[in-house]
Amino acid sequence: MSRLERIWPNITAAVPQCYRAAFYDNSTDDGPVEVAAFRFGLADYPARWPAWAPEALFQLP
Repeated sequence: MSRLERIWPNITAAVPQCYRAAFYDNSTDDGPVEVAAFRFGLADYPARWPAWAPEALFQLP
């Protein structure tokens, strides 16, 4: 398992502890675009995860 694969469970565990956790997609030339935001684990709006996002992120509420 690579370092990047191991980090996602830690990130999803931290999201409920954060005042605000924002996720960005910077895979296009349009620059970074916010695709999800959470406050103490509750979504600010429905996430728009890109196709490359790991499965662990799709499990967030």
